[in-house]
Amino acid sequence: MLFPPQQQLPLAPPLALHPPTLACISDQMIHLFLVLQQDAHLAQVIDDHRVANFALAALQTCLTTLARLGPNNLITPQLQAAMEHAIEVGMAAHNQILLRQINELIRQSENRTAQRIRQSENRMAQLIRQSEERMAHRMAQRADRTTRLINRRTQAIENRLEAVERTTRHLSELIGSITPAMQTFVGRQQM
Repeated sequence: MLFPPQQQLPLAPPLALHPPTLACISDQMIHLFLVLQQDAHLAQVIDDHRVANFALAALQTCLTTLARLGPNNLITPQLQAAMEHAIEVGMAAHNQILLRQINELIRQSENRTAQRIRQSENRMAQLIRQSEERMAHRMAQRADRTTRLINRRTQAIENRLEAVERTTRHLSELIGSITPAMQTFVGRQQM
């Protein structure tokens, strides 16, 4: 609000005098502020930006009128206070708007950063998965090659053992077939 709520709008605007007097211009400017304030209230303008625009429009009208009139001594302390209050309200509203915009930019930046972090984490997880799959495939191939090599060596050892067993059996049979003849030969030698 540009003025405190207890400040009531007069029923009629102050009279314009020719030539304008200091009090007349001051009353008209204050009336203009009150009208703009009441319009903002009646229109249920809650948005700070629109309230600030009302205040700045009133201030611009006031300053334009005073600039046309010329002398600086037309500004009364009451009008000066009203103008300063309007400037403060307008600046505060614009500061709030800027603060909201900055907070929104920060939120968007945080969201983008979080999204990029998630994407990076997903890419890293995918690369780790692919690396693990390749490693598992290589280990399976290596294990398969090692198993086949062990099987071939085992088979070769089994084949050698079989050959040794055959040779041993053959020798046993040979010794078994020679033994009676040797016993007969030894028995004759002893006689």
